[in-house]
Amino acid sequence: MNLTPLMLFLIIVKELGSTHTPLQAAILYYNYFYFLSPAVTEQNKKNYVYFSTTKSWTSAREYCRQNSMDLAVIENSEENTEANLTTPANQDSWIGLYRVPWIWSDRSQSAFKNWRSTSPNNAGGNQHCMCESNTHVWDDDECAINYVFICHQGECSSTQRKLYPKSCFSICQNLLLFYDYMFPAKLQN
Repeated sequence: MNLTPLMLFLIIVKELGSTHTPLQAAILYYNYFYFLSPAVTEQNKKNYVYFSTTKSWTSAREYCRQNSMDLAVIENSEENTEANLTTPANQDSWIGLYRVPWIWSDRSQSAFKNWRSTSPNNAGGNQHCMCESNTHVWDDDECAINYVFICHQGECSSTQRKLYPKSCFSICQNLLLFYDYMFPAKLQN
């Protein structure tokens, strides 16, 4: 089922109604609908970059964003293969999925999942971030653990390219930072 703009607005107001003002909900709606709506993968070639420095999930995300990227968003098996090719087989790596519920760090959702057979399990009640295990399947883990990480940089959606052909990634990035400021994720770091 495709969400209409009105349906999306009503969902946002309902979900944020007790913790945010209607103005904040309207800003979130506007940012999502006009700038951050999930992009079609076929139109966006993602470049995955592996970083051997270890960081917490939040620190890894910040590092990616400071360098005009984001933690890896993997939307299908082809992208999963691309991300796998960047990482050594013997290390767990942070990717951009986290639990609020499970959503990507760029605020998009995806039906594609590559869970380990026993994951996600939220062992100990505090596994809110996702890593790609050393066997290249996904496993939930504590966000404060330091792992190497995978960032991605990709083109903007076709709508974003039409509106801002030269600087759409930077505009999207600024909106994500604004969103994180207005609606901070409840991550344990």
